Amino acid sequence: MWKFDLAGSVIKTVSMPNGQKASYAAIDYFHNVWVTDKDDHCILKFDKDLRLLDVFGSFGTDKNQFVEPRGIAIWKRFGQVFIAEKKGAQYFWVGTDLKSKELIDKGNSRYVLTLNVTEYSFISLFETAGRDTSWLISKRLVFPGGASINFSDVKKRVFPGASMVLKTEPTYSSYLYNSWIYPMSLNR
Repeated sequence: MWKFDLAGSVIKTVSMPNGQKASYAAIDYFHNVWVTDKDDHCILKFDKDLRLLDVFGSFGTDKNQFVEPRGIAIWKRFGQVFIAEKKGAQYFWVGTDLKSKELIDKGNSRYVLTLNVTEYSFISLFETAGRDTSWLISKRLVFPGGASINFSDVKKRVFPGASMVLKTEPTYSSYLYNSWIYPMSLNR
């Protein structure tokens, strides 16, 4: 793939990973590039600088499967994605996949949350104890790829053995309707 500036000069070129082949492409609201690969029955997602964010899909007719995905279109306003396949089409909302997560105790009530998401996302981190909830991070915007969030807990809300929860939400499309919850553990 090639990225050009407005004058037509090449800014960057990247090869498709693992011998995959680009069929059709679409650009979403955040300038991510989505590419279909009809031979490997998958979708590849790159950020605006052509760094690979995710490869998803396999051959088949179940969830997250495709049969020769060809055309792709994304409604930029709300993030609905339409994939044309060999014998039909699929429709879904842009969501957030969490590739990795880690919460590290740095001592003196300081913490670092490192994570890797595939979409611009709102991240919240909270602790639950019975019916009480302590918010440690509330709706922090993170970018696709790796991110680190440093925070302190001067009120001493983080207790050893408490139930920590990480919540991810996409910033558009299914933002008001979908969120994903992941249990977290504190690494010391």
